Amino acid sequence: MSIQKIGQKAILQYYKILCRIQHFNRVLNIFEHIHNASQVLLCLPEEKAGYEAVSAYFDRLEKIFPSARISILVQENIGTDKIPEAFQVLPYNSSTFNIWGLPKTLIENVKRESYEVVIDTSRSFSFVNTVAAFESQANLRICFNHPQREDLYNFIIGLDPKQSWKKSMQLLFRFLGLE
Repeated sequence: MSIQKIGQKAILQYYKILCRIQHFNRVLNIFEHIHNASQVLLCLPEEKAGYEAVSAYFDRLEKIFPSARISILVQENIGTDKIPEAFQVLPYNSSTFNIWGLPKTLIENVKRESYEVVIDTSRSFSFVNTVAAFESQANLRICFNHPQREDLYNFIIGLDPKQSWKKSMQLLFRFLGLE
């Protein structure tokens, strides 16, 4: 096991302990929070098929978050060709990770903003998306169910593991109030 993998496991455990100590996951009105959000971070999947499925909803994000500044977290090799110019792009790649497996520059960029909502659109576990969601300190952190991240988000959408990307995105956007 590489030092990065060991570091990433240790960091996740640290985050989970912090959540329990700080009661990070408090109850809130999701619809009011979505409607009033001024900064939103959308974390894209690390798979090309997931990127394609999410990109079909980019134009609808502005309807869901009418007064928000939207940032998109994306792995560089997936591409940014479908991301609207109005959105801020936060690209990352494996060369930006430190020895412990943390994307330090990305974390600094996320901490600099005041995101109120983070949406992790990955169906499988994404360490980078989970770190970004936690470090953002956003009040509303949305993700699909996965045992490695469930303690770190406060709105978790259950999925059938065999569900298609298209169905997954339809379900997510139904919860966000669009479908």
